[in-house]
Amino acid sequence: MTKLVIVVLAVLLSVVTTVSAQYQANFEPASCWFTPPSQVSVTCGYVVVPESRDPDLADDTNEIRLAVALAHSQSETPLRDPVIYLDGGPGGHSLISGNFYLQSMNRFLHNRDVILFDQRGVGESEPRLHCPELLALEYAFLDDSLSYGEQWGLIQDDYQACQNQLVADGVNLSRYNSAENAADVRDIVTALGYEQVNLFGVSYGTRLGLTVMRDHPDRVRSAILDSVWPPNINWDAELVSNFDHAFDRLFTACAEDAACNESFPDLEQVFYRSVDRLNEEPAMIGFFDQYTGVERQVMVDGDLIINALFGLMYASSEIPNLPSYIYDADQGRYDGFLDYMMLNLFTTQFVDWPMFHSVWCYEEMPFSSTESIDAGLEGLPPQLVSYFTGGSEAGLNAYLDFCAMWMGDLRADPIEDEAVVSEIPTLLLAGQFDPVTPLSWALLAAETLPNSFVYEYPGLGHGAFFSSTCPQRMILDFIEYPDHEPGDECIDLMPPLRFQGAGG
Repeated sequence: MTKLVIVVLAVLLSVVTTVSAQYQANFEPASCWFTPPSQVSVTCGYVVVPESRDPDLADDTNEIRLAVALAHSQSETPLRDPVIYLDGGPGGHSLISGNFYLQSMNRFLHNRDVILFDQRGVGESEPRLHCPELLALEYAFLDDSLSYGEQWGLIQDDYQACQNQLVADGVNLSRYNSAENAADVRDIVTALGYEQVNLFGVSYGTRLGLTVMRDHPDRVRSAILDSVWPPNINWDAELVSNFDHAFDRLFTACAEDAACNESFPDLEQVFYRSVDRLNEEPAMIGFFDQYTGVERQVMVDGDLIINALFGLMYASSEIPNLPSYIYDADQGRYDGFLDYMMLNLFTTQFVDWPMFHSVWCYEEMPFSSTESIDAGLEGLPPQLVSYFTGGSEAGLNAYLDFCAMWMGDLRADPIEDEAVVSEIPTLLLAGQFDPVTPLSWALLAAETLPNSFVYEYPGLGHGAFFSSTCPQRMILDFIEYPDHEPGDECIDLMPPLRFQGAGG
């Protein structure tokens, strides 16, 4: 199973011909791309913005279109500071899930408008940085026992062809980054006639939100950052230890729960025993992929089990099932893990990976190194070390080499590796079992946000807002009174985590 998808597992302008000239933000209505929830009125349209706002990096095709949806408040006199949702990824589609998002944010609509948009290069925005053959390659790897190096060779070949096509179509890949994204947010606010907004970012959306707070602070009334990714972390080095810490939290939570410990003793040992067995002798499993309706043959090795556990810890609803999945795997039953892998591949079509890599290779990898990644592996279980390196030193260089191909020697300004300093009222949220954006990252971001509040929610994974009513209540409280600490009594009232199959 390839690491490329695994490890990484979101203003409408009237533009004149040159970037240096002034442009006026205007809204051009268009048909909506989704069916809104009942009794929610939505206006959709496009924005035309410069692909590059830096005239030195602009070209003859320096124009892109952003797809925007404005959900109108249910109040006859809505407040003039809407909520704008900043999706994850980078590369995640928002508008295809517009109905879900507006249902989830329905209480925002009681007295405020809500803005959804597909970020540049993504979804319904134009151009879309999309290469469908990349998903076909991921499916092809399911039953393939190619080595880590062989997989990366095929991945590089497909991405090189993808890059060639995008460049031939006039795409300037270096302009698909957080700073340009943040300027798009500013222009959306202007185009829709607002002075300020409340930012609501999840995952990469928090990185984008912090960039808006840094570059366009006058447009931000408050910010909610859920599952925080600050720019001043070394992602590629810390991701490795985040895996280990998240797994440790799961193993410890089960050991400290009497019923779980009785039903699933020595969970860590059992997990890594399965990983070792499957890495030594992978199993070919026939499995029905309910998401595409296809019966598939899947090569199950230890790396797939590691990846699946990591991905499942994103989903709060799956965390209670994980001890039983681990014990099932020890007995040769992999349904819980394989179902996740099929869902992960299916939803990959709703993430535009060229956008992901353009952001990553421009503003994250230039501040990383083989040495820092190697240092992050120290003291980790050997199974995780092998997972990240493909069992060789060459594995440490794989993504660095990929970025050299994708972005060349272009790199972001060093400010993209620095902490964001801001007085804007900010609420930062973390889930206890989040495997990718832990509480420590939220605390790090808060160090330079003096008007911020940080909370961790027990039993939750990635994206606390979408997992529990408690963070939803606190966010609503905060938006109403961003200068005051929100009431957190509901955290103590959250139901305890109950592991499925424990004590039964």
